[in-house]
Amino acid sequence: MKNKKYYLKLIKIKADLLCYGIRQNKYSKEFYKIQNPYNIQKGGLIGLHFVLDDTLQILASTTYEFDKKSQFEIIKEKKEFYLKSKKEKIKISPIIMPKWYNKKTSTGKQMSKIFAHESNNFLHQQYSGCIYQSTGFGCKFCGTGKNFIYNTPKEIAETVITAYKENKNYQVCLGGGTRSTTEKNSEYFIECIKLIRKENKKIPIWIEMTPPTTDITIKNLIKVGATAFGLNLEIWDDKLRKNICPGKSKISKKRYFEAWKYIKNTVGKDKVNTALIAGLEPKTSILKGIHKISQQGIRITLLPFKPWDTSEFKYKKPKTPKELYSLSMSLAKDMIKYNIPEKQNYGCASCTSCTLEEDIKKYLF
Repeated sequence: MKNKKYYLKLIKIKADLLCYGIRQNKYSKEFYKIQNPYNIQKGGLIGLHFVLDDTLQILASTTYEFDKKSQFEIIKEKKEFYLKSKKEKIKISPIIMPKWYNKKTSTGKQMSKIFAHESNNFLHQQYSGCIYQSTGFGCKFCGTGKNFIYNTPKEIAETVITAYKENKNYQVCLGGGTRSTTEKNSEYFIECIKLIRKENKKIPIWIEMTPPTTDITIKNLIKVGATAFGLNLEIWDDKLRKNICPGKSKISKKRYFEAWKYIKNTVGKDKVNTALIAGLEPKTSILKGIHKISQQGIRITLLPFKPWDTSEFKYKKPKTPKELYSLSMSLAKDMIKYNIPEKQNYGCASCTSCTLEEDIKKYLF
């Protein structure tokens, strides 16, 4: 019988997996081939996508240096896969990638190289480079890379329309790294949205971007059909933010609050969110950020820091599961206190595969 104690155990296991991943072995490779025979860049061996004991969705890394120290590995008994540690053995079920993954655009590009399927209903634009990284001002925790892989608005739209025919519950998550200035980045998104809207008026479109200089740019995105936004602050402490994010920190925290407020007042408080990264600043600092942002009715996605091999912070230690759980609990309480919904077209913020706060809110309160 499932009860709070059971859910708490699963959530704490998920916290461990989000921080430390899974040790790679022959069964993790077999599991990957079953869930994703198309060998995509995101969600493949760097992220095994599965459901833990038919309850919690998880995207766990398995090929990075820090994964080698994980207490978990995958085993197989008969035809079933299990997550195994010294204390636990729990069934896992792969989230199978969709049929459109094996299709190509009219330009001959494989659609799975343009969007990743995440959770059950999210089309996440593949990360394809960042102007901050390419100019030497990149965020030190980021592994996106300096080299751009350009997907045209036509390729974006073709993939979205093809995927939607297979799954009418999809939400589009446009992002994939910052291109040039925010205004030019927005021009790219506008062209993508226009082409999508020519064929589909209903599919939600969430934009991940840095706040533009003025709200006019956001207004123009909404006008052509953007329905939600993610403006990721990532680091709350201003001094640490300047050091860790030398490029993005030039956009003031004040401007983030202004942009969040504009979106909240224009399309609703349930249509804007921001990500904070646990593990790069003191607990007291990030807690202050969680409370200050939540008080404004803004949805926070709390992600654990991971030392990606391609980032400047590759030698730093990952966030501990205990601390991630504690911070996520505080966030879940704030979501309840300030009446912040989590399932209203947030794009990536509605996906529970990489976070804990929604699971805590759903199963422990």
